[in-house]
Amino acid sequence: MNKEQKPLGSEPIIKDAALAELQKSNALEQQLQAIRRNTEETEIRLLELQKELKKTRRSIRIFWIAELLGPVLAIGLILGGAWYALKYAEDHYLGGESVIDKFLLKEERTKPQT
Repeated sequence: MNKEQKPLGSEPIIKDAALAELQKSNALEQQLQAIRRNTEETEIRLLELQKELKKTRRSIRIFWIAELLGPVLAIGLILGGAWYALKYAEDHYLGGESVIDKFLLKEERTKPQT
């Protein structure tokens, strides 16, 4: 046997071991690619969920603002309507004279001073 020649019995074993290592390496590479794909899909889904969370938070804020402003606006409309009715009555029924001057101050003027 020469140094260049290897024993024939060990050559198929080495080829089989190399083939097994190559298959193992390919399987690990496929697993790594699947993990990377899954990670990318998870990151994309996470970004989508974060956007949905922001929209939901914004909707909740708008809801609470509406809940707070609703009664304030209702009171404002009632007071505005009352003010308009008072001004209408003053202009059309009291000849432009103020209700305060016509009724409230008149009562104070008629009270006896002590």
